[in-house]
Amino acid sequence: MVKALYRKQPEGMNNMDLKDLEAKVATTIRLCLIISDLKRVDVKFKDEDKVLMLLNSLPASSTYENLVTTLMWGKETLDLEEIMSILLGFNQRKKANDESSYGEGLVAKSN
Repeated sequence: MVKALYRKQPEGMNNMDLKDLEAKVATTIRLCLIISDLKRVDVKFKDEDKVLMLLNSLPASSTYENLVTTLMWGKETLDLEEIMSILLGFNQRKKANDESSYGEGLVAKSN
């Protein structure tokens, strides 16, 4: 993350992965600044408010837009632990799918 913050591309990382990492860094910084500003004026956050801040801080990509819409659809309350668990699982599956499709691409090219 530090290299992405200073716009240095880590070895072996392609431009698309770098842009994704930069978006995550910017999102993380934005969320931390918002929370820091609000804590400074002694604002206490309800879990539902934390969930909304988290969901709104996600990168503006169609992948996350669809996920956020799905998570919020028909919900009367948003549970922080549940949403965090879903987001972490989503990112792990996305990463695994990206790695497996990348690996398949290498195998297909080697024949």
